[in-house]
Amino acid sequence: MFKTSESSAIKQAANNLNQAYVLTNFDEISLKVFTKNGERIIDPDDLLMRQGMANPQQAQDLIKTQNFEIDKFGVAKLPMLNEVKLAGLTLRETELLLQKEFTKYYENAFVTVECASHRVVVLGSTGGQVVPLTFTNTSVLEILALSKAFAIDSKAQNIRLVRGNDVYILDFSTIESYRNSNMTVLPGDIVYVEPVRRPLAEGLRDYGQLLAITTSIVAILIVTLR
Repeated sequence: MFKTSESSAIKQAANNLNQAYVLTNFDEISLKVFTKNGERIIDPDDLLMRQGMANPQQAQDLIKTQNFEIDKFGVAKLPMLNEVKLAGLTLRETELLLQKEFTKYYENAFVTVECASHRVVVLGSTGGQVVPLTFTNTSVLEILALSKAFAIDSKAQNIRLVRGNDVYILDFSTIESYRNSNMTVLPGDIVYVEPVRRPLAEGLRDYGQLLAITTSIVAILIVTLR
């Protein structure tokens, strides 16, 4: 179904994953802003405040978790900051930039940013599913487990990872081949699990209704001609 790259390219693709993800146009980011260098994160039960060590007003979240889209110009419209150019930055660079900007309005601002639009598409024996990427270093095996793509009619030795114009063939049929093939997925990847072909069963499924109609017609003709 897909033309595959050389198997040696799998290791090269894995090495490229050492680079941090860079935000692009139409990505959606999840943003949280805290005061007091994020004290609220490590003091969720307000223990420090009850001990009189913090100001309750300062320890509250400034912004609840919100998602913001980066438009076609690479700009996101954020509260108080208005339009900020984010495309081309890593998540860490984005956090540092926004932290600096929010510090103009709040003392010791602490910012966390996640990409909320990361997802992987799984196709094949179990149909099609879209799996959100909750963690950065999610492997192909984890995606297959989340999507329940390994069924009795799946070929473990013929799993294909489509990444842009490249297609990598992965083999999970043995421990050794699994160790060499379990790549980390990237946002936008497509994982295809080839199903085991069963011509007889597929034929009955596809033409079962036609066969039933034909059988009924033949039975009626036999009864009529008697």
